[in-house]
Amino acid sequence: GRAVAPPEITWTDACVSVTLPGRSRGRIWVDAATYDVLRMDDRLVGMFEFDVPREHVRRGAAPSMVIERAESSIRYKRVEFQEPHETLMLPAAIDTLTVIRGGGIQRVRITQRFSDYRRFLTAGRIVN
Repeated sequence: GRAVAPPEITWTDACVSVTLPGRSRGRIWVDAATYDVLRMDDRLVGMFEFDVPREHVRRGAAPSMVIERAESSIRYKRVEFQEPHETLMLPAAIDTLTVIRGGGIQRVRITQRFSDYRRFLTAGRIVN
């Protein structure tokens, strides 16, 4: 099999960030005529359990946490800009769901919608 990087678990105060390389699977929808990416889905394969460091275990909380579910879906749409004319595929919506167990079950669903895109053009120069 291929080498997979180990999980990265980073604590900042009472917040934890978990990166799980190679532990997700996904699907991509592509327009057959234009090759534009229309949608990307990603989900955690299986569950992931990790220990909570002693200094972060709150009274009555479990000494470990389990990520039971983590999934996301990004849908794209064509957005046209003028002066100069340009059409780009940009996110229209991002939906995420995370279910974590550890001293209780926490479900977090985030829905983001994007509209009214604006483009700005600017100039730059290199100074030696």
